[in-house]
Amino acid sequence: YEQALLTHHRHAELHDYPVLDLQSKIIDDLWNKPAYLLSLVLDELRKPEGHRVEWLFWFDRDTVILNPCIPLHIFLPPRDDIHIVISNDWNGLNNGVFGLRINEWSARLLSTILGYRELRPDEELRFTEQSAMEKVLQDSRFKQGAAYYPQRWFNAYEAEAEKDYAVKDSDLLVHFAGVGDRLKKIANWIEKADSESEVWSVDYRSTSLP
Repeated sequence: YEQALLTHHRHAELHDYPVLDLQSKIIDDLWNKPAYLLSLVLDELRKPEGHRVEWLFWFDRDTVILNPCIPLHIFLPPRDDIHIVISNDWNGLNNGVFGLRINEWSARLLSTILGYRELRPDEELRFTEQSAMEKVLQDSRFKQGAAYYPQRWFNAYEAEAEKDYAVKDSDLLVHFAGVGDRLKKIANWIEKADSESEVWSVDYRSTSLP
């Protein structure tokens, strides 16, 4: 997935974002994601308020930045009571890409997700930590803090063009969630975006984003 990661590094360099790669195992399986995110949030909360990162964005490794001209700040909510921006697909929540505010709310959210399978061992979690996040975000303690964006804004899939979630020209990225032969698809899309830069690398004010 190194090619995909390079697209994120180029995007981050263009907009002066720091990039952190999850390279080590903290706990088992996909639960590594919320564990790592919780460690990042807690690290920031240890700092004085004026020195903290305000938001972080998570991207799964099977995502490819197609339009590096789109800055992430345009996805931040105008309201102070929204702490996570995320999207759904046909299976429900998809947390392959989302933005998370650095605050105590997010620390509680991630802690609750991590503890979910221990507190409710008999409950089915079809998509492991993703299903746990979906259930936790439906809880009254967290429900009002989430904003669900149209999937194409920052989590588009490779699909038939007429689908609402299908990646289109000048979109931020494509996410290969649950598909086979990902490495080949990743390479093909990187080549496509590079060879058709006039179609993909477009100022966000000229895209379909609001």
